[in-house]
Amino acid sequence: MENSLLYSSNKLFLFLNGKIEDILTPWIINIDFQKEIITIKKKNWYLIGVNEYIHAFRLIKRIEIKQHIFGADIEIRSMGNTSKICCIKKINAEEIKLALIDYNQGNKGGFIIC
Repeated sequence: MENSLLYSSNKLFLFLNGKIEDILTPWIINIDFQKEIITIKKKNWYLIGVNEYIHAFRLIKRIEIKQHIFGADIEIRSMGNTSKICCIKKINAEEIKLALIDYNQGNKGGFIIC
């Protein structure tokens, strides 16, 4: 398994799905399996700075993928946190899903309180 995954929204898919206001401010998701951190970045509306959301995770509770004609949205729920990224490629959403499922399967031996 890779140490981290990095994907971003596809600008063409944002346009084709009617999210025209987000073309200049696409989402970027970075999942670091070593540090157990999910980072979502999105440029702010002033196009000067970046809004960054960092979530720690040990156990993924739910992965929801909403497929569109062009691209997919993915929502990751982990221990009280929800991370969402819109309009990524469907294959990237599947890669994220499979990597997180593999990560969860490897952490069965740990002691986790839900």
